[in-house]
Amino acid sequence: MGYKLIGLDMDGTLLNSKHEVTLNTQRVLKECMEKGIKVVLASGRLWESMYAFTKHLGLVDEYVSLNGAVITSPKDQQKVFKAFLKDEDYHYLLHQLKDIQMPVYVFDMDRYYTQKNWDDKESIEEISGMNAELIEDFYSIKHPTKILLSFQNEEEIKALTERIQHPDYKLIRTGFNYIEIVRKDVSKGEAIHWLAQKYGYQREEILTIGDSENDIEMLSYAGLGIAMENAAPNVKAAADQITDTCDNEGVAQAINKYVFNR
Repeated sequence: MGYKLIGLDMDGTLLNSKHEVTLNTQRVLKECMEKGIKVVLASGRLWESMYAFTKHLGLVDEYVSLNGAVITSPKDQQKVFKAFLKDEDYHYLLHQLKDIQMPVYVFDMDRYYTQKNWDDKESIEEISGMNAELIEDFYSIKHPTKILLSFQNEEEIKALTERIQHPDYKLIRTGFNYIEIVRKDVSKGEAIHWLAQKYGYQREEILTIGDSENDIEMLSYAGLGIAMENAAPNVKAAADQITDTCDNEGVAQAINKYVFNR
């Protein structure tokens, strides 16, 4: 059975360490689309940040942003799927974080906010290509989608995990020193499943590639889930196959091998 949809993580997967999509990878993705295979980009980033990196390529059919909370069609820039934090849950989470000594960022569908000029604010803005908006009151944010925190050591993660105890929410690591609070029923995997149902695809017709903890559901859902060589150990354990690193065009290698059999 041939693959009809390819779901790709962005940072550490499609993008190399210079935040580029190589020309060879572009050619491989273009071949996929020419053969009618849908290419879906799935990231924890905001849609605008994802689009800024890839709009000139014209190689993406749908964008899954904010770890599955929003799905956007690049053709008309319409958000075809949206999932927000429930107001009462969001207020509970803010209450639990009110005196925490960690940088906190809250995202809605299109922007992200913080209350201070944290030391890592500039680096986050550089990576995302978007500036965080300074805000006095997190409670004023409408339609929040996730909460991002920056930590310095594993003890901070342990303390945060003990503090955030909610049956409908989970903490996931999305980078070396970033952790996110997200809805348990929202993930890249659920977003890929939603798209599969929309287009009438079976799981066996889906291939996904990723490197971080927020990619695990997507790798587990697909007929073939592939982890990057630079992926975290628990991500590799969830994958069916391992490809090369993002700096060695692991995405292009995986598609050539498993989609085009070459």
